Amino acid sequence: MHSDIPENLIQQALKIHKENTRLVRLAAPPADVNFCDQWFQLQTQPEFISLFAKLNLVSGRGFPRWWASIYDEYVNTNRITEIKNIFELPVVGTETLFDFGSDRNYGTYPYDASKGSNGIDPPIWDKINDNLTTLCQYLYVYLNRTPMRGDTNNYSRFLSRYSAPANPSSSNSSSSGTISAESLIANSIPSRLLDSYSVAASNTPAVDSYAYIKKETIKFFVKCFPFDNKGKAAKYQFLKTTSINNFVFDDYWASLPGFYSSISEINNALYADVPIAGATPVKLFDLGTLTGTNQVDKDDIKKALENLINQIREYEVNELINNWTKMYGTVGKVLNPLLKVYDVTQNLTGALGSLGTQSKYRR
Repeated sequence: MHSDIPENLIQQALKIHKENTRLVRLAAPPADVNFCDQWFQLQTQPEFISLFAKLNLVSGRGFPRWWASIYDEYVNTNRITEIKNIFELPVVGTETLFDFGSDRNYGTYPYDASKGSNGIDPPIWDKINDNLTTLCQYLYVYLNRTPMRGDTNNYSRFLSRYSAPANPSSSNSSSSGTISAESLIANSIPSRLLDSYSVAASNTPAVDSYAYIKKETIKFFVKCFPFDNKGKAAKYQFLKTTSINNFVFDDYWASLPGFYSSISEINNALYADVPIAGATPVKLFDLGTLTGTNQVDKDDIKKALENLINQIREYEVNELINNWTKMYGTVGKVLNPLLKVYDVTQNLTGALGSLGTQSKYRR
């Protein structure tokens, strides 16, 4: 009988995941690695997670069978030439991408820790990475009718040749007793955090930098973090504190260099030069402090602050998704019996709050 106390339910969920992970490791020692399966488990971008949920990704011993079913559906049934050609791309010698994903015995290319973090020669891993990335890009376009973020390929001809699937394998049947990771993520992150944020422009040609940055940063937290459980959970992640209702701009701004010292994109945005009329440019971070405040052009400060907010937003949303993935094991399925006992939409706050607080010390 499970406890109804949220904190105990969180511990139960984490304990289940930890035990499952231990059992998987016992059943599949390092030598038992399907390198295509390993690649899938390393991907954490939102588009990949969404795609894997639609494809009902299966890891571990069941991966080769899942791999064969994907080949059968999109090559034999739907007859998509471009996807067939990707499966047949050579990786090493006569071994194709399909061969690597079909490897059940792990005998031809066993895991070898001496060859790097992926357990295989880097040139071979690079080919697996390139080919699987291309495969997923095409599958994503076929199912969603739009490219992944960052994918600049022209798919006009591809989309015109293959119509959208009438009943894709991604559909989640209520009779399956499962719910996709895609649904969990969609229901746990405030929707406004998934879109690029636009900072308001001033009505005057120049603005006081400190007052402007403070006002617009506070406005970001007010607009994008609703007063519900998923808003609170996201706010835990962004602020790295349990005192989410006591937002002090000066404390938050001063904490940014420490929180993101190892994140180059955020550092570059935080220390970007902002032009000052008739003077040496000043770093954005300094302009957000009382001692560094200056009169700055409204467009320059808007562009710099907008970039910083969006760099932080993208990074922290990815961290939220990573926390979800870790908590529930993989991008596969979460059993409904667990969801009935542990109501993720009601009890997410405590779980992600503790994870977010811990991440503070890893930066």
